[in-house]
Amino acid sequence: MKIILKEEIYQEEIKHSKFITLLFLVKSKEEIKTYLEKVKREYPKANHYCYAFRLEQEKGMSDDREPAKTAGAPMLTVLEKQDMVQILAVTVRYFGGIKLGPGGLIKAYTSGVQHALELASKQEVEPGYEVTISCSYQEEKKLERMFQTLRKKNKYYDEKCHLVYYVTKKELELMQEVALEYCTPTLIPKGKDI
Repeated sequence: MKIILKEEIYQEEIKHSKFITLLFLVKSKEEIKTYLEKVKREYPKANHYCYAFRLEQEKGMSDDREPAKTAGAPMLTVLEKQDMVQILAVTVRYFGGIKLGPGGLIKAYTSGVQHALELASKQEVEPGYEVTISCSYQEEKKLERMFQTLRKKNKYYDEKCHLVYYVTKKELELMQEVALEYCTPTLIPKGKDI
């Protein structure tokens, strides 16, 4: 899996229509919404704001009034084929007066994302795991100190204390060696990029 390291932009003109493709590194649906609002403010007179995204285990797209499956779907296909995650691709279109037809639209939206990804700085990421450790209240502080270098996602309580972390495979192996003395971790593979 790969992520982009910074925002990227690619612009091309096809039969008088201007296509501007922007790539954003995102980690949540809230960030996606924020970036979409930002793009609409920066390009206020555009005819279409089509997009595709891939998160942890979610993906989505929008044709934004282009014919069905001619914009968002081909954009998402490019992201999936290139194994990109934590990414939002937005293509802004200013209609130039000449209809491109379904094939032309698919080609245009695909091309924009492909070219933007070629320009982008990318990095391989290792899939990770969401690990929940359930322990007694007395063991909570000891385990938190033990795993203070890991990324904690959540903590919740019922009859026990539950500590939730995102870890790499290597961190998971080390965590299991240490944590099994105190409690039993519950492993939930998430495909989370960390």
